[in-house]
Amino acid sequence: MATSETVLITGCSSPASFGYLLSIHLLTHPTHQTYNVILTSRSALSPAQSAEISSLGGKWLQLDVTAPEAVIAEKIKEAEGLFGNSGIDVLINNAGVGVIGSVEDTSLAEAQKIMETNFYGPLKLIQAVVPGMRAKQRGTIMSVSAAAAAAPRAGMGVYGASKCALEGLSESLSKELSPFGIRVLVIQPGYFPTNMLQIAPVTAKPISSQYVDSEMGKFVEIFRSQEPGGREMKGGSDVQKGVQAMFEVVTGTGRAVGKEEFLRVPLSRDCAVRVRTQIEGLEKGLEAWREVWEGTGLDEV
Repeated sequence: MATSETVLITGCSSPASFGYLLSIHLLTHPTHQTYNVILTSRSALSPAQSAEISSLGGKWLQLDVTAPEAVIAEKIKEAEGLFGNSGIDVLINNAGVGVIGSVEDTSLAEAQKIMETNFYGPLKLIQAVVPGMRAKQRGTIMSVSAAAAAAPRAGMGVYGASKCALEGLSESLSKELSPFGIRVLVIQPGYFPTNMLQIAPVTAKPISSQYVDSEMGKFVEIFRSQEPGGREMKGGSDVQKGVQAMFEVVTGTGRAVGKEEFLRVPLSRDCAVRVRTQIEGLEKGLEAWREVWEGTGLDEV
């Protein structure tokens, strides 16, 4: 990253979120003066968070990723001028929400809410920052996806679908923007005890009786039996180690040096296992259906 690059991160209201923790890491890195960090969130930071960010030289901007396009565009224009009209050099799409429940029991309104935050929000932000990045012939767009994009477990189908959409968008976007010196990245966290699972709601509709005794039913019941925000999440991967890895990836330092060609970054061992299992399943399916896909070509004249 060049000197004094401006980084905008969404979804920073919770002190336990990847967004907030990554912003602190950027601001407290030994060369923290290199990064002008703008934290954004729908709700305001706590007084303690505001004081911490201000003391480190960062700035907070209220931004709801589900707002209309025109509002998002105005917010990005405001953000571009927060550090002397330097523009946005790095966009980190971290804001995200989940819902726990079967696909059958998820209402259309619940599904739309997930897509508004996890897909349309990043899309609007990307569209708003790309012109400025393209004008400078450089930039980085990093979106936080999930292991659920590669292999969604039963009970998280709609959440997984939203992350699949985000990854598909990013795959095409990387090809569109690489000629302009803009890099696109996708971070795939597995299980980290951040705030996402702590606050994820279950579907308003109780789980259908046919699923109650299934593995999915038991999974959903664990979350339904605990109030969002009061869940005690144990195990998983180390959040601070995950933040360190994200820092290296987005800044192209440390373990990320020489890996510029790769779009996706599995962030934890459990995610890598799920991705590898998915790849193996795809390869087996490809071979199993060989006589079908080999048999649909045009006949030679």
